[in-house]
Amino acid sequence: MEISSKVVSLDLAKRMKELGWTFETERYWVIFYNNSSTTPLKEFEQLVRVEELEELKEKSYIKILEIYPAPDAIEIGGELPTLYYSQKAVREDFKWACYVDDCSSGHKAQWADTEAEARGKMWCYLREKGLI
Repeated sequence: MEISSKVVSLDLAKRMKELGWTFETERYWVIFYNNSSTTPLKEFEQLVRVEELEELKEKSYIKILEIYPAPDAIEIGGELPTLYYSQKAVREDFKWACYVDDCSSGHKAQWADTEAEARGKMWCYLREKGLI
């Protein structure tokens, strides 16, 4: 399984950062320029571990433009309310769903192709509603 399928997408990572995600993660999405003489100047997007991020920052030919936390399903789960669950749906599309159950709010499920994406979407939904 690709590591990028275990964390939220770059688009969702951007949204989570905008909404105030400040928690430490094991991986980060990094947008940067590589100014080495062998590489044409262009923007790169890369998913890196914390250690690799520190190495990138030390390279003189790398200009980091943006850094976004890329939480996985477990990291997001730690920031969701206690009464939540996620599951892979038994439907034709086999998408993941994340639900929060407080017995009164009637929050709808957030659906996505990966568990991390479903949980990330739920975190954003709850954040936008002021519930976390």
